[in-house]
Amino acid sequence: STLDPEGEITAEAHLPHFDEIAIAIRHLTGEIDQLPPDYSALHVRGKRAYELSRRGVKPELKPRRVYIHRINLLRYEPPSLEILVECSRGTYIRSLARDLGEMTGSCAYLSWLRRIRIGEFRVEEAESPDRFEPERDLLCPAQFLSRIEGVKSLQVCPAHAALIARGYPDLESLFP
Repeated sequence: STLDPEGEITAEAHLPHFDEIAIAIRHLTGEIDQLPPDYSALHVRGKRAYELSRRGVKPELKPRRVYIHRINLLRYEPPSLEILVECSRGTYIRSLARDLGEMTGSCAYLSWLRRIRIGEFRVEEAESPDRFEPERDLLCPAQFLSRIEGVKSLQVCPAHAALIARGYPDLESLFP
């Protein structure tokens, strides 16, 4: 019901063969329209979808266009399948599990998820909470922003910074 172990089992089906999974994975790669899970944080008429679902109301969700860069099949020991997914923001891995099950004539849910990268930030660079030192591990805003794709920085003198802070309407005239 929730597409993860927290929910109730709503259906059972046969276990797909490896080749059925491989074919489905190829069809789920690239630009796809994906229906978000009913138990998501998306807003539906001013309420979160998961709030409606918990009250027994099926939220009216629309498919969203997402991009699956790649899916690597790491291990298949029925009934468990382990994959590595590289995808665009906005992708629901729980929905991907559901869709993979449906495409193989079966059913599936996500039992485990480990996020290893968000944008340019990789898990290998992460520090465990017990070893975290703010002076060493926190990035200053300029360092942080420089690692986010599409974000550009601009150095301004204090006088221009004061104008910008006050909402100066003609910023282009400051930077010829």
